[in-house]
Amino acid sequence: MVTELNILSTKQVSSKDLPKVLGKSFYDNYETVNSARKVLDEKLFKTNKALKYNPDNQVFLIKAKVLHE
Repeated sequence: MVTELNILSTKQVSSKDLPKVLGKSFYDNYETVNSARKVLDEKLFKTNKALKYNPDNQVFLIKAKVLHE
């Protein structure tokens, strides 16, 4: 998926043309991955914020480690 996006980037294909060039299933997968990334970013933000105020909390330390992996 990343390789295909890089190829399209070098050919300067705009994001609005992605569904036409790559097909609907690729674009749907891209949207799913992008959505999951946003959820992960939010969870990391909340966990890191909690660790900021309580850096010795083992539950948050383990959760942060798992999320980063």
